[in-house]
Amino acid sequence: ILALVLFFVTYRYITQQRISKVLSDKNQTIAAALNDREILLKEILHRVKNNLQVVSSLLSIQGREISDEKALEAVNESKHRVQSMALIHQYLYSDNNLKSIDMKQYIKQLSTNLFHAYKLDHDLVELHIDVEPILLDVDTAIPLGIIINELITNALKYAFPENKEGKLSVKLCEKNQRLNLHVTDNGVGKSAVNESQISFGTKLINAFKSKLKAELEMNTENGYSVLFSIGNYKKL
Repeated sequence: ILALVLFFVTYRYITQQRISKVLSDKNQTIAAALNDREILLKEILHRVKNNLQVVSSLLSIQGREISDEKALEAVNESKHRVQSMALIHQYLYSDNNLKSIDMKQYIKQLSTNLFHAYKLDHDLVELHIDVEPILLDVDTAIPLGIIINELITNALKYAFPENKEGKLSVKLCEKNQRLNLHVTDNGVGKSAVNESQISFGTKLINAFKSKLKAELEMNTENGYSVLFSIGNYKKL
């Protein structure tokens, strides 16, 4: 009986060792595959970021050859849209998380970039950013980033003419299972803006509005206020 017990224990031990080795080998194979996949994804993100930066540089070069103010303005706005997408890929590449975007960090950087691009004095126009710590997936962050770019651009271009002082506020929060983007300013209001000047930006916003299943509310009293309430989004 003792011999049988010893045989059974030994056989069980050897079997467990074999199973453990097989599982260990499989885990190592899976880990290596995941590591290769992560390296490949980072390389793709790096290339996309570089390609977008090349496009932005080409638009800058093209802009130097343009004398028509409206054409130059259109080229510069296209450059800012490209940069807003490049910034997302830059964050994905530099972060260990390859799937999500920290919207607080992203919106702060995007707003700062646009302030510099339009050469607005922070002492004249105060920027207030109130963004909840929300991580969004890329499919949500890219269209939302372009929308934010359009709304902030419109405010910086038209709300504060001739060194007018004012405030620009960007707020992003989640409420009642909806993602709410609220961009407001206390500038001159929409009445001072020609509709043709913002038509392309409006078309972009409307295009992404259906994709994100969003609702849009605008108020032109005491400045300009836009509430973009999104129903189709993914947090990570």
